[in-house]
Amino acid sequence: MIALINSKEVYVQIAEYKTIKKEGIKQGTARYTQLMQICTKKYRKAVSKTAKLYNHALVVEEGGVSKEHQTISITDKVIQQLSDKEIKKHELLFHTL
Repeated sequence: MIALINSKEVYVQIAEYKTIKKEGIKQGTARYTQLMQICTKKYRKAVSKTAKLYNHALVVEEGGVSKEHQTISITDKVIQQLSDKEIKKHELLFHTL
C-alpha cells in the first residue's frame, strides 16, 4: 500500500517552522535557512520512522498518485511522531532544571 502525506500539515506543527511564521523571517536569510534545515531534518526523520513503523516502502505527497492505487494517509501519524519527540524533549529539559 502506498502511504500518502500532506507535508504542509506536518511542517506547520514543527516548532522552528512556527518560529519562522511568528517572527516573519524572510526566505533567503541565514536565519530562515538555518531554521528550515532543522525543520527538514525533523520532517524526514519523522516520515522515515513512521514509514518503517507501519511497513510503508513508499511515501508520496497527497495528490501524487492516481486514485486507482490503494493508499493510506500517514500525515497524522507523522505529526504524532513529531509531537512525541517534542514532548520527550520538553520533559528531559524540565527534569534537568
